[in-house]
Amino acid sequence: MTQKPIIVQLKVGKGLSVQVAEGRWRKVYYGMIVDVQSADLQEVEEANNMAEAVIDKLISKHTGAAKPSSPTPIPLHDIPDLDIAEIQDAGWLTYQKNPCGPGQAGWVKNPVEFTSWKDPPQVLLRLVKAIHKTPDKRLVLGDMEYYLNKKFINRSPVKRESAR
Repeated sequence: MTQKPIIVQLKVGKGLSVQVAEGRWRKVYYGMIVDVQSADLQEVEEANNMAEAVIDKLISKHTGAAKPSSPTPIPLHDIPDLDIAEIQDAGWLTYQKNPCGPGQAGWVKNPVEFTSWKDPPQVLLRLVKAIHKTPDKRLVLGDMEYYLNKKFINRSPVKRESAR
């Protein structure tokens, strides 16, 4: 029996006081309200961690250094089982609708959006789930970056900065 999703409203806030001169302080406070619809406590915790990370980034602008949240260990069951070779073989097309070669930018239907797709590659379902778990909804695997674009999964080569 599956649990019925509930809506949880998280109120997350953090403040910081920074001494700008002798006897002078600058105080900043950021808060946000996040509505999460889920039956899974783990998803609620992930939403809370992401909200804290956003607030930490905003606060870091006032200190010059990021104050990261306490790192949350990723449970082993949450690490996606993704095989880069299996992803490569999932029917990627170039933007001209030709089959993609290794390292080429392209797209494939998102099986979550195209519900009429009878037997989508399971690796694409796992890829979409993994993308959703990233804070910026972009996932780098090997030399490719994967992200969602409307009803499609897109990929593009990773831009690497050269060492100087």
